[in-house]
Amino acid sequence: MSAERQIVEGVINSLKGIGGTGQLLAKASERILKLMIEPGDYVFGGKSPVKMTVPLAYDLWYLNNAVNLVHHIDPATDSEVYVSENLKFLEDKLNGLKPMKAVTKETLINYGKETSELQHPPTVDPSGWTPEEGYPDKPLPDSDMDLARLHEYVASLVAWAKACKDIKAASLTRFRDFKDSWANEGAYFIQVMPYELGQEGTDFDYDSNVPGGANKDGYCGCLMFPVGQLGIMEVVSMFQETELEVDGFSLGEDETPVILDDPQMFPPMEHAGEGWSFGKYLVERGYLVPEDVKSQVELMSTVVISKADYTQDVKPKTWTKWWIRKEDTLPVPGEFIGILIKPLSVPPHVWWFQESTPLLYAGNWVETENLTSGVITQVTLEADRTDGGVGNEYWVKINGIECIAYASDFKLYEVDERVAVLKRWTTSEKSVRSFTWKDQRDGQHPVKNEVTQEFMIMPITFYK
Repeated sequence: MSAERQIVEGVINSLKGIGGTGQLLAKASERILKLMIEPGDYVFGGKSPVKMTVPLAYDLWYLNNAVNLVHHIDPATDSEVYVSENLKFLEDKLNGLKPMKAVTKETLINYGKETSELQHPPTVDPSGWTPEEGYPDKPLPDSDMDLARLHEYVASLVAWAKACKDIKAASLTRFRDFKDSWANEGAYFIQVMPYELGQEGTDFDYDSNVPGGANKDGYCGCLMFPVGQLGIMEVVSMFQETELEVDGFSLGEDETPVILDDPQMFPPMEHAGEGWSFGKYLVERGYLVPEDVKSQVELMSTVVISKADYTQDVKPKTWTKWWIRKEDTLPVPGEFIGILIKPLSVPPHVWWFQESTPLLYAGNWVETENLTSGVITQVTLEADRTDGGVGNEYWVKINGIECIAYASDFKLYEVDERVAVLKRWTTSEKSVRSFTWKDQRDGQHPVKNEVTQEFMIMPITFYK
């Protein structure tokens, strides 16, 4: 390990979560060109003085400027259904690991509008004044009041005070009840992972520098996801769905997520600083790219993505890219590739509706122009078909959507088997450019429970 890396790790471990000041930072800044100590904090080395800023809101870095995968194909998709059905492997294979939950601005604005006590707040109607709707004005006495009218005034003042107290109590109750409404009002949120897969003889549309100045000829594509400032997440890791399907797969002791039966706004503290997650680590200890992936991870990329919902400017986020080498066995066309993040839990900070740590932060069903894949869930043999059709009939999950498809051959495919699927409508013309996630979204997708001829099961094996 280099001396500079040892210094970086030492500073991070000793000052993680602390607004750094004092001699330790001064000494570190003399040795290191640039180091972020915590969100919003920068240390410049050399002759530059130490410059500090106020720590920023943790959740905003990751919730801002997001495109939800749940609504990537169908805006009407229910997030609870999507996670429980399309992403069922999270429950089956990853012990119930969950995406984050977020509350929309509209939810916050509209929350409580149907509450009866707020629609019709307590009112008083004493003589001499009329309260405003929603919150009564304090009644004012007249200078020429006689004893009887002064008595009425005092009575109205008591009624006014009671009305104010009732409204305040109702408001407090409403906000206390908001915690209990998380499960209903919060929506699962997964950042769409844009991706690009090169075709032979085509260039990348979203080009940028390969880490280390490597030759781009050795790479066949890239995965992209927006991230907030380094130091907010203790670990950023990546997994592929097909890894979960191998015989004997199980999570290691240091990979199992912490599941919170009661969603919390603050991450759990019992595993703070342990630096563990499932999958291949892209960032560890809040800042560091592991040595074995430095040739593929491009942090803070200058790539511009200007279509399909993402805007050119994703500030305060930046893009991270994972470059796919030609010899890699990733992706298997049609599999889900996900990005996990473990929020730094020291100091405690709000991270909306947390049900697990780490969280599924970003992902997509990564496929090629002509090929995808799916998992067989049910088989109807030709002899058992009631429609007189030829060949076996298969229920298959493609992009997490279960539909009925047919095979190009007479091989018997089995339940839980992943099968290659040809997108038939893509075979009429040869492609002249790379394939991106935008083509995936704009192309044809299976409809739940439909019988489709456009997706055909093929006897193709990937990477074997």
